[in-house]
Amino acid sequence: MDDTLEIWEYLDKILGCYIKKIKLRLEKDGLTITDYKIIYLLTKGQQPMKNIAGELSLANGWVTDIVDRLERKNLLLRKHDMNDRRIVNVELTKEGRNYYEELGLFIKNIISESLKNLNKDEIENFKLILNKISDAIGTELLKSN
Repeated sequence: MDDTLEIWEYLDKILGCYIKKIKLRLEKDGLTITDYKIIYLLTKGQQPMKNIAGELSLANGWVTDIVDRLERKNLLLRKHDMNDRRIVNVELTKEGRNYYEELGLFIKNIISESLKNLNKDEIENFKLILNKISDAIGTELLKSN
């Protein structure tokens, strides 16, 4: 088998397992991966709803529905822009930040568990390899734009 296809199969299997575990946890909390992506985006600071839609390639109406649901769960809050009332900004509440941190610990535990059979040198090498792959993908993305 071609090495690249074999590597793809490993990546697909590993990422699929991670995503499945994270989805199950989110579902237990009544959330989706898209909800998590919005929460993650808001950890960088408040965002206009239009920016959230653009950043995640979602329809404005869909973002409105998701924000409604997350606001009811008290994970985020809407605020009208003081200079332009037409602009609606969204930010995390304290509960939203706490949830993000809690989920981060859950994800950290999943990753730690999957790396438990690697020694420190192997983990450092793995990080270097991932960084090189990330750089190559970033370079390719820049070339294609």
